[in-house]
Amino acid sequence: MLRVYLRRSDEGHQQYSIDVQREGSRMFVADELVRLGIDLSWADRVEYIDDDRAGDDFEGRVAFARLRAESKAGDIVLCRDQSRLGRDALEVTLAIRQLVRDRGARLFYYAERKEVEFANAIDAAMTFIKGTGHQMELEAIRSRVREALRARVRAGRIAGGRCFGYQLKRETD
Repeated sequence: MLRVYLRRSDEGHQQYSIDVQREGSRMFVADELVRLGIDLSWADRVEYIDDDRAGDDFEGRVAFARLRAESKAGDIVLCRDQSRLGRDALEVTLAIRQLVRDRGARLFYYAERKEVEFANAIDAAMTFIKGTGHQMELEAIRSRVREALRARVRAGRIAGGRCFGYQLKRETD
C-alpha cells in the first residue's frame, strides 16, 4: 500500500504547498520507486492531509495520527522530508521509530530521494539531530512573527484579526 503524507504549515502563506508536495510525491513514485523495483500505482494511494497545522502539533494532526495507526509492514510511506512529519525532535523520532521499526513500513523522503533507516542507535540519533534542527527553525519563525506583530502594534497598526466590538476601516497614510 502506498501512503502519502502531506502537511501545510499554519505559519506563512503557502497556499499551493499541498499541491506541490503531491506532485513531488507523484514524480518520486514514477521515477524512484520504479527504479527500485517497487511496483505501486499512484492511483491506488491513500493520502493523509493535515492542512494548516503546525509541525509541533502532534495532537491536532489527525491525519498523521491516522497514518501511524493504519501503516503496516511492507507499506510505503512517502512525504517531502522529515520536517513535514513534525518539528518536535523527540516526537518525530518516536513517530519514525513506530512507523519504520515497530510497524515495518518503509519511509521515503522524496526531496532527499532516500529511504529512512531506523535499525540502530546511529539512525535514531541522526533522526533526532535532524529533528532538533527543524524544531529550532520553527522556534525562530515564531520569534520573528512575534517581533513583527509587536512592531505593528508599536506603529499603531492592528497586529491581526478584528478587535471585539470594532470594525476595521482601511485608511491610507
